[in-house]
Amino acid sequence: MALEYLEDTFTKYPCRDKLLRVCQYAAIFYDGALVEPRNGRLLMVRRFITKDKSESTAARVSSSISAARLVFRLLNTPATLCNVKNIYQKWNENDSNHELFAFALDALECLASLAYNPVEQLSWAGQVSKLFDSPRREWLSIWCTKLWIMLLIINIMRSWRLLRTVYKSGEWKMPVLSLVQDIADLINAIHFLPAGFLWSSRLPTILVGLLGMISSSIALYKVL
Repeated sequence: MALEYLEDTFTKYPCRDKLLRVCQYAAIFYDGALVEPRNGRLLMVRRFITKDKSESTAARVSSSISAARLVFRLLNTPATLCNVKNIYQKWNENDSNHELFAFALDALECLASLAYNPVEQLSWAGQVSKLFDSPRREWLSIWCTKLWIMLLIINIMRSWRLLRTVYKSGEWKMPVLSLVQDIADLINAIHFLPAGFLWSSRLPTILVGLLGMISSSIALYKVL
């Protein structure tokens, strides 16, 4: 029975993607930390700079998993279009029963989602085929991160609004988990921007890995 459940669960794309994401950030976490024995204890030491400038095995594992997940995401466009269509139908059928703020969040989510897929696909094509020069590839990559940040902020606002609504009813577990997940991802997303904005490019690798594992574990829990 357990094997049938695992087979049914992990043959689905969302579960596989979230599980791979946990592994990806676990490799980043491991890459940012050295476990060394000292006085009979295990001491976790953050590693910022090493004499060996070559990429570590953990970093290569993380990069490979990230590349695999990106290729699978290239097929997400139909699902995104269906989601946009569902949101439009929901508002078209019940437009008088919804608040303007909720409508604005849905509209912004639709725009960001529709923009994200082609930008990421162009970025991937540019990296693989060298279709664009290096500055343009970097520009596309930065815009992918900016659109991701926009979607995360929308999700945080929606979860916070839902939490305030359902808190007294005791159904606050999922909104809280969603808030923690999106805030952890938002911290990392800002770090991935070019240096000069808030804490961009300033977080230690071990913290990036830890935040990624937290958000990925919550995402995996939500789809199980």
